[in-house]
Amino acid sequence: MLTTELVSFDKVLLRAIDEALNSLGESVRQSIYFHIENKFNVARNEIPEKLEQFQGGLKEIFGAGAHVIEISIMKNLHMKLGCPRVNVKNKKLEFTEYVDASKQGYLGNIQDQTFESQPAALSIFPVFTASAATL
Repeated sequence: MLTTELVSFDKVLLRAIDEALNSLGESVRQSIYFHIENKFNVARNEIPEKLEQFQGGLKEIFGAGAHVIEISIMKNLHMKLGCPRVNVKNKKLEFTEYVDASKQGYLGNIQDQTFESQPAALSIFPVFTASAATL
């Protein structure tokens, strides 16, 4: 049931986003969702389908600081998915590409019913951390 699996991934993604935004404070999280919904026409539950618009909203609200939030979301997603296979071809993977790769790894793991460990596949976090430190 691929549809159920996608819904499950979307819920995990939304939880990862909630946690990242909540680290800024509950009222800030609510304010971000409010502005993204009203200014960019992306309701919270639509974020998985409108990820690029959500990312654009974050960039408009926070400028270069949006990258730090994206990193936090990616780390949360990584932890929630239990280290799925993420095939990284580009060490400077962008937020939307990372989420797409995570989804494919998650769906592949569900289909395989195994959680293979590929240590080199998720070595991108030091790159994100280093680039966040330069902001």
